[in-house]
Amino acid sequence: MELMVHAKHMFHLRIFLFMFWLFSSLRLNRLPMKCYRPSWISLQTLITFENIMCLVLVISIITVDIIIMTILILTSIQFKMVSAEMEALFTCAYSETYVDKDIKQKIKRLIDHHNFLLDFADIINKTFTMSLVVYIGNVVTLLCIYMYHLSTMTTFSSYTIRDIFVVLLTLYGFIVCYCWPAQNFGDENENIRVSAYFAKWYEYPNYSKSVLMVMKRLDLGISISAGGIAKINMETCLKVVRLAMSYYTFLKSATDE
Repeated sequence: MELMVHAKHMFHLRIFLFMFWLFSSLRLNRLPMKCYRPSWISLQTLITFENIMCLVLVISIITVDIIIMTILILTSIQFKMVSAEMEALFTCAYSETYVDKDIKQKIKRLIDHHNFLLDFADIINKTFTMSLVVYIGNVVTLLCIYMYHLSTMTTFSSYTIRDIFVVLLTLYGFIVCYCWPAQNFGDENENIRVSAYFAKWYEYPNYSKSVLMVMKRLDLGISISAGGIAKINMETCLKVVRLAMSYYTFLKSATDE
């Protein structure tokens, strides 16, 4: 529940920042533009159509980011539920109405739940892995180009505001919709091992084999990867920023010469 509240607040903040940037651009930008207009369509109709299509495009991009973020957050919550279930695995052993069948059913349900989540994580990777490679390439390119363009400006103008907002919103979207949820995704899976320890499974040798089977699968680890090249997490976020800065520095030094 706490994760969902944070996600909602971040989503609202992103909408606010986007709308602020949109209205600032419309108000400050005075660059004249020539475009072809067919004789059978009026200028007002053409402008309205262009604005609608622009909003549809932007909303579709944001929607994909939000969908991926939501999938990762909800899956993280499921791993958190498995972790809590693991920690409370042997609590019924202290009950006066305890029967051996209760623990066996809990272990079976826990293993089935965890296996389902691991399979689902594999589906997520297979679905988005190549798209994430392209997305990271876009992030590096945007950061590099707009930082370079920002460094060439001698006066503060509407273009300066545009460049700053593009850099900040690109980083914000990459961190909030991808890196942070993916980092939490893997961390919650690792927390199952900690919960198993606090469940004191070693005090119940009759069930240790089943618990060890779950812990053995945790050794494989899960993560969201971009084409099998890099794991999507906060460390990768720093590497992407460092890579963009390296390209920017190279481009700046090459043009200055």
